[in-house]
Amino acid sequence: MFNKLTLALYSSTTTATEDVRVHVVEEPSLIDDYNTANGTDIVYLDPSLYTIQTLDPVIPAGSQNMEFKVFVNNTNPLSLDSVYGLAFKIVSADAGYTVAENMSTAILKIVVKNKYDGVYKVTGTALRVLGTGIDNALSGTITPYEVAYSTSGPNSIQHNGSFHWANWTASGGSSLPGGYEPNIEFDPTTNNVVAVTSANGAISNSTGTTYNQHYDPITKKMYYEFTWGAGPSARLMTIEATFVRPR
Repeated sequence: MFNKLTLALYSSTTTATEDVRVHVVEEPSLIDDYNTANGTDIVYLDPSLYTIQTLDPVIPAGSQNMEFKVFVNNTNPLSLDSVYGLAFKIVSADAGYTVAENMSTAILKIVVKNKYDGVYKVTGTALRVLGTGIDNALSGTITPYEVAYSTSGPNSIQHNGSFHWANWTASGGSSLPGGYEPNIEFDPTTNNVVAVTSANGAISNSTGTTYNQHYDPITKKMYYEFTWGAGPSARLMTIEATFVRPR
């Protein structure tokens, strides 16, 4: 895997008229300064875990910027509970260009993600049962919506943001209260769903249906169900989520 920064050149002509080589150094003190100013705890990445493509990149003629690539060679020692970072400073540029002091530094944050992490398009069906029968206002097909599922453990992801009932649309409708957002855990070998839980402890994955709850690494789709309530007030969400892009 690799992470990248974009190095930019700003001048009176806005673009380089010739290839411009810039000279970059690592500047770990920038991470310390950032942590102090923002109350964060970014850990500087161990040098044995990454490779910098070059510290003397070239901004090509006719352009204002270029990619500065950093390859992370080994993620196994990294903790899902930590945010890692690298920091760089442009110290000089060839061809007579001057480096602006207020635009010469950059921090690259590196967050560990598992293979399920990403932005998905969510759809499926919602079922809300009342004492008088099915609540047709909130039950039915869920209008597709995009949402991020972020890494919450080595083999689990957390639905970020509101989870919607069937009557929800982009212009309005009903969503579950906060605390019901599902956290889905997978068996890393089979990719089968082993648990669906929530921060409030109310939901669990459904075991009484034949729905095949799993992640398909080929189609990048995940299928899961969760339920809460009992008797005349049961609820059931049957979900199909399709990977759209990295988070």
